[in-house]
Amino acid sequence: MSATQTQPSREAVEKSIDVVVQDVHKRAFLHKLAQCGHQAETVEEEDHLLQLGFKLAELDESISQPDPFVVQQHAPQLGKYAEADGALDQLLGREKSSEHNHIVQAAYALAQDPDVYEAALTIKQAERAQQYA
Repeated sequence: MSATQTQPSREAVEKSIDVVVQDVHKRAFLHKLAQCGHQAETVEEEDHLLQLGFKLAELDESISQPDPFVVQQHAPQLGKYAEADGALDQLLGREKSSEHNHIVQAAYALAQDPDVYEAALTIKQAERAQQYA
């Protein structure tokens, strides 16, 4: 990006952040909660759960800044066959875990959504403009 490109408007950046929160973060967050047995029954409940998540993340900085592309080694295995699955991956010489593959597949699918893709580009454009300001 050249220094002559303009920064997106504040409204465009806020709209882009909202798209990412609603189309990416909210879906992933609610999916994780459902895996733990907490499933919203209405859109209002989904919004309340999301707000609770944001408020809880404010209490612990480590929650709001995890690297979603790094599988935590100390994380407990999910499911009774996870250990066998991991051992078989090692035996077959596969370096990527099934969780990592799922993240890559989800990222690819989200990149195909024009609203999410445009939102990500707008946010990145604003970040770059800030660097050159």
